[in-house]
Amino acid sequence: MCGIIAVLRRKSARTPPATDRLLASVAAAEAALHELEVDAIEGAAAKLAELNRDLAGTPGLWCLLADRATAEVVETRLTALQQRVHDHERALDEAGASGDLTERHN
Repeated sequence: MCGIIAVLRRKSARTPPATDRLLASVAAAEAALHELEVDAIEGAAAKLAELNRDLAGTPGLWCLLADRATAEVVETRLTALQQRVHDHERALDEAGASGDLTERHN
């Protein structure tokens, strides 16, 4: 005997996030990553975690499907942020490999 098994989730009570909230979270992460210092990176990570929570589950999906233009803007801006972090990591790796890193104490 075989059959199809599915896991049905409860309907979400959360309303889809407003697109201005999504854009504000992206803008805050961009502003925090303007300076690539530890505190700024932690602030950007907190904003991106907030964005991730907003976009999680069915409400987040509905938000992105309802406003494709905002979804594309968010994707473009997050891709640029990802590239900025990647470039910074590569620069740190190159500086470490060449011995050019200076240790900073706060």
